[in-house]
Amino acid sequence: MQKTEKLILDLKERVIKAFETKDPYLVLYGSAVHGKITSDFDICLFLHTYSKEDVQLLKKIIVDFHKDNSLKLEYEVPYENKIIYSFKDILNVIDFSPFDIVGDNIVIKKIEKSQDFLKSLHIKLRLLFFVLTSDSLLILGNNDIFNMYKSLAFKTLVKTIFAYTYNFPITQETFLQYLLKDPYTSRRAEMYIGYKNRLPLIKYLKSSIKTTFVELYNEKHMLKLRNNAYKFTEDSLEDFKFNMYNKPSNTNIRKNLPSSYKKLQTFDFAENANPLGPSSIMSDSIKFFSKYANIYPDYKNIEINRHLSDFIMSPNKNTVVCNGSMEAIFAIPQLLKTKKAGVIVPTFWAFEFIINKLNIPLKKSFLKIDNNLKYNIQDIDELAKECDLIYICNPNNPTSSFIHPQKLMKIIKKYKDCHFMIDESHILLKNNHMKLSLLNHIKNFSNVKNVTLIYCLSKMFSVAGCRIGAMVSNKNTVKLFKDWQIPYSLNTLAQAFFPLALKDRNFVNSTRTELHDLRKSLIKMLQTIKELRVIPSNTNFILCEIKNGSSAVNLISNLEKEKFYIRELTTHYKDFPGEWIRISVNNTYLNTKLVEAIKCHLK
Repeated sequence: MQKTEKLILDLKERVIKAFETKDPYLVLYGSAVHGKITSDFDICLFLHTYSKEDVQLLKKIIVDFHKDNSLKLEYEVPYENKIIYSFKDILNVIDFSPFDIVGDNIVIKKIEKSQDFLKSLHIKLRLLFFVLTSDSLLILGNNDIFNMYKSLAFKTLVKTIFAYTYNFPITQETFLQYLLKDPYTSRRAEMYIGYKNRLPLIKYLKSSIKTTFVELYNEKHMLKLRNNAYKFTEDSLEDFKFNMYNKPSNTNIRKNLPSSYKKLQTFDFAENANPLGPSSIMSDSIKFFSKYANIYPDYKNIEINRHLSDFIMSPNKNTVVCNGSMEAIFAIPQLLKTKKAGVIVPTFWAFEFIINKLNIPLKKSFLKIDNNLKYNIQDIDELAKECDLIYICNPNNPTSSFIHPQKLMKIIKKYKDCHFMIDESHILLKNNHMKLSLLNHIKNFSNVKNVTLIYCLSKMFSVAGCRIGAMVSNKNTVKLFKDWQIPYSLNTLAQAFFPLALKDRNFVNSTRTELHDLRKSLIKMLQTIKELRVIPSNTNFILCEIKNGSSAVNLISNLEKEKFYIRELTTHYKDFPGEWIRISVNNTYLNTKLVEAIKCHLK
């Protein structure tokens, strides 16, 4: 500790000599606060305003200080991005939090060890937030003012974590764990907010949590519930999130959102999109490419088609990008001049909707409840005898029914006058997707001309609003589609950023692994609800039958009051008997909260 005190004095004298006229505040943070120097000497300087010359001068002081005292220099985060802040920066962090808000949710990005990320304003403000909310030490400046800023910053931290965890009640002990480890991803320390599990810091955080909770409770911003759990009042947390929306870069975004986007403010288990996305590459590239919104897209989608072909692993001549899979679903019966179509219900609503819209005769086959809603080869065979187009969702939505491609290929080869349109969107979410896809069995579309595969790519990348789908078929059907497709079917932003997403293999692979684990975990939790019959699932959604006579519609209504959105089948599938709900996988934390809510309402 004695050595640290000498170092502090040395550094303090150097800063006073250079910045005395600018009312400097010099702050020490990290392990050196308690006399332990594990890397470089972590300091930052607060000035009312600063110039580029001030940054360079302080950088020189710090570099010389480290060399003169034989200390290690750490360059991972550029010095320009971590050594100097204005008081305006402090107020921005306190007022708005350094994190982003998407929809109605706080997003705490994983720290990426890339040069661009570590040079960004985002990481600079996150470091400042850590300095203000950790056991940092003021070694030069007005201690009362500094402590006031620290107190305000810790209140912002508390609001941030409660908003991040959707304002579910938590105790002070649980709150501390949420600071040390991301409750959703288990990220720790430098990949999360930065708090390491070391005793002096833990003691400081415990004390600050206790003080801040009491202050927020006395100020009537927080409620104290049973079991010593706390939550924010709805108004207080909404005001905080609204304030975040009104950062200079986000002015009026929230209040100008269409009212139809109400699910942005809820816990969504109704849609089948990837709950882990969009990836940071997607989010950042959307922002970057937004400045090109005034440029017309490539009206033939040539570049994105090439990237799509590589991703799906199908020949370019057989692959075409669509405005969502819906465009292909609508086009094919018209292009093939379909006389009679077949569907196996319950299935994706768009199949039946579009056939009826086109006034094409429709024959239905029904999945049998007593057979666990599995596909029956004989039923598909019977449909193929009568129809010249059959829609099959594989795995099926909403039942997760799956038919092995080898069995399907036998029928496809048997009925060459019937065209099979297979929706394989959910196969892309599986690690062994190529083994399960018909693509693995169709080596040459010249020999198999009665199959069209479609993919809704929002399932993987969680960008349903961008409307990106894919179709794979024989070259004649692809040409018919391209000739029919309107020019500029895909917008400029989608054409620009989506190839980056397709190349993001880390995100794709981690999504497949995490969704597999999340699904297994959620199924186990749902199986503990005795009022539910849980249908086996290989997808990112799970179908359940309510067995105790409760109404699915009533359950949905009660859950929506608590901001949980799931899907019920009673109103969507009129010819499907019983009371059924479909639950899409979300993160572990929300999955647990949903199961608790369902248990409560089905008692």
